[in-house]
Amino acid sequence: MSKGKYGLAYNKLSEIDALLASAVANADYLLVADNSVDKPKKVLASSFAIQKSALSQVVYNAKVTATIAQINAGTTLLADESGVTIRPIGIMATVAGTFASGTAVVLADTSSTITIESLAMAQLAAGAKIDDGDTGATRGAGLCGNLTAGEGIRVSGTGEAFTAGTSIVFDIQYTKTV
Repeated sequence: MSKGKYGLAYNKLSEIDALLASAVANADYLLVADNSVDKPKKVLASSFAIQKSALSQVVYNAKVTATIAQINAGTTLLADESGVTIRPIGIMATVAGTFASGTAVVLADTSSTITIESLAMAQLAAGAKIDDGDTGATRGAGLCGNLTAGEGIRVSGTGEAFTAGTSIVFDIQYTKTV
């Protein structure tokens, strides 16, 4: 490798934005991973321009579990972030236990202004893996659309409280803009 300073950025969601900007600002070279080849590529750091608006090009992934009690009460899956707008681009739900009595599980922004997706109770069977385009998953305006600025993602139940089921693991892919 060539002489010079090398930067390293890793994918810890709470730190990746600052690390990328710092790596570009303080390094002569960056190693860029490309899973289609077996070696990282070396590029000049000066060829990168990281700007706050470029955050929308980064896809974040959050894997969060909500218990039946949390779903019945309504709970936050992704916290509000001042000055940031979240755009959910994909949701996968994995169900533990078979849910009963409720109507649907709804993902929305934290003020419940914009619905991302609604999962029908009939689909909430033990072991079910529900993708955002599957039967029983009704897409809202918030899926592939911007949520309310500064708000995160919340899950809640509709209809009667769920009386059976254990939890749902949500795998959420999203982008952020500032």
